Parts: sequence; structure tokens; C-alpha cells
Amino acid sequence: MSELGRDLDSKLVLHCPYCGGKGELKPGDRVWPGKGHPALYVCENYPVCDTYVRCHAGTEIPLGTMAGKRLRRLRTIAHDQFDPIWKDTDNELGRSAAYQAAARVMDAQGEFHIGSLDERGCELFIEHIHAVELEMDRLLVEHAQRGAPPGSVTLEILQVLFHPDRDTFLNEIALSDISGYEREWLDAQRCGLVVQDGLRVRLSPKGRTACLSAL
Repeated sequence: MSELGRDLDSKLVLHCPYCGGKGELKPGDRVWPGKGHPALYVCENYPVCDTYVRCHAGTEIPLGTMAGKRLRRLRTIAHDQFDPIWKDTDNELGRSAAYQAAARVMDAQGEFHIGSLDERGCELFIEHIHAVELEMDRLLVEHAQRGAPPGSVTLEILQVLFHPDRDTFLNEIALSDISGYEREWLDAQRCGLVVQDGLRVRLSPKGRTACLSAL
């Protein structure tokens, strides 16, 4: 039986993954009396079957699949380790990028949500949390580099290669001419200043403008 589906009236239907009971939409007080929690889906056999999932505040949309006590604990641990990654003040990309990093590490098909993980999935995610941090760092570096201007040394090297003197501006050079300037060449490529065509290299319009303006 599918845990999550829709009945003939298009209402959300959840089923307990442990006993197969139907998930019933209840106020939060059903599980946490007097604490003002959002609504939740509770197994019809609760409390004998201690399975439920909370809803997004003010909605009837579940935060994930129904979970027993151990799975809820594992999801809490997963969030405790994962959430600081996207809440980090140095993380300019925010929550969605962190989940993108997690999805790549976990090789998830479609969107990745901790609330959709089973016990083994949570354990694997917790084991790979450092890999998620590294992937997030990679995304941040990629983002920073995409918007960063070319280094001053890069422009100087391009001027040496394409504008060797005041009266000469070469349209293209041989790829072999960049030997010894590989780092600056990669920076120029990143910034879209050069175009490689086989064994020949030329400045892009952007690169030509940058070189002329730096003279």
C-alpha cells in the first residue's frame, strides 16, 4: 500500500509505513497537549502505533512521510547537522543551494527532503554530511568566481600576448604561446575574455575591451 496518495475526492491520504493504518489529520494537541503545535497526520492506531508527521504551519501539507519514534529521532539529528550549513552567515546561496548540494551527494532523483528519508536513508545522510559541506563549499566558490572580475595579472598577461606594443594588436595567437601562463589563461576563460578555436586563441569582444581599458 502506498504511504502517500489521494482519495477520490483528491484529498491527501497518508498511510502508516509500519502497520498500514490510515493517517488521520489531527490538531497538534493530539500529540503535544497545550503546546500549540501545527496540525499533523497521526496513525489511526495511535498511541499503540506511535507514528505521525507534522504539517507545514497553517496548512494540511505534511512535512514528509509518517515516521515512528526512531525515524523521527534520526530526522532530528539529520536536521541538526544539516541546517547549520544553510544558516551559515557566509552562505550567500541559502537553503535551496544547500538542499541542491545534499541532493548531489545523495544522488537523489528530483527534490531532496530529509522528511522523505527512511531510517537507512537518514543514517546514510548523516554519514555523508561532511561531503554535503564540501559540495556546498564548492557551490559557493563557483558562485563567487562566476561574478568575480579577472585578476590584474591576467589582464597584464593578455596585453603582453595580444598587444605586445602600442602599435600592434594581434587578432589571434597560437595556443602554444600561452605556455607558462596556464593559471592566467584559466582565469581569462572563466571570465569569458578569450576564445579557443583548435590550436588558435583570440580575444572575445569582452576581452578586447578589457585589455584596451586597462592600458
